[in-house]
Amino acid sequence: MRFALPVLVSLSACSTSAAVLIDEDTAPPPVDTGTGTPLDTALGEGWTDEASAWTEEDTEPDFSAYEGAYARIVSPQAGSLVPIGELQTYTVEVRSPDGQLLTPTGVIWQSNIDPDFQGTEASFETDAIDPGVHTLTALVDLPNGVRLAHSVAGVRVQDPAAGVYAGLFSVDGTVNRITITCTGNALVAFGDLGFVGEGDADCLVSLLGVDVPMTWLFDLENDGGVIHGTGGVDLLGWFTYDIPVSEGTLDADAGTLKVDFDGPIPFIGELSAFLDAQRVAP
Repeated sequence: MRFALPVLVSLSACSTSAAVLIDEDTAPPPVDTGTGTPLDTALGEGWTDEASAWTEEDTEPDFSAYEGAYARIVSPQAGSLVPIGELQTYTVEVRSPDGQLLTPTGVIWQSNIDPDFQGTEASFETDAIDPGVHTLTALVDLPNGVRLAHSVAGVRVQDPAAGVYAGLFSVDGTVNRITITCTGNALVAFGDLGFVGEGDADCLVSLLGVDVPMTWLFDLENDGGVIHGTGGVDLLGWFTYDIPVSEGTLDADAGTLKVDFDGPIPFIGELSAFLDAQRVAP
């Protein structure tokens, strides 16, 4: 469609009036109202909306919840007993001052006596730790860049049979045809592996109205709850003679040690004794 607008044009070549025709196809594009082509597309690649960037809100993470946070090892606890070869859970918690449980970004576990003991999680299970008394430390990294540390001491890794046993020790026998009896206290310690037990017992023997000290030195082995070994008798300090174990048991669950000794002393006599002890310390 074409239409004519009356326009007066001054022409140097003529003095007559003329009309200017406008083709609709050459008219300027309509103003973008926001429903058509996006402005950045229309302006072409490389255009940036700087005004939008200037007014963009701050997007830095908020770590305010970690202000004043602390770390605590909750398992195992200080002074606890960890049986050798059994799975143990090791757990460290991070909490805010008001007690809210928080998530760390990294954790490193360490032992003061076992360089191979490792852990990189807040909570994990393992049986790979050497026997002995450990101080365990957890190093904890937080999202705000702070590193926390917490340690627990006296964590004892040992066999269930290990520990210190204390109890009654009694002796009966004959020395140079004289009947003797002796009762005293005994103390035996089995090491972290629960295999070797060493200790002693003391009592007084009455010989012809004279009290004579008698000392027994124990050298025992625990073979799955069955006790083998000897008790070395020191009478008057003259000599030490080993009396073999005739029967013995160690009950790790009940914490009891019961041992009988019986045997001859060449050219002197014969002795029998028994030890009845209870575990009193790990």
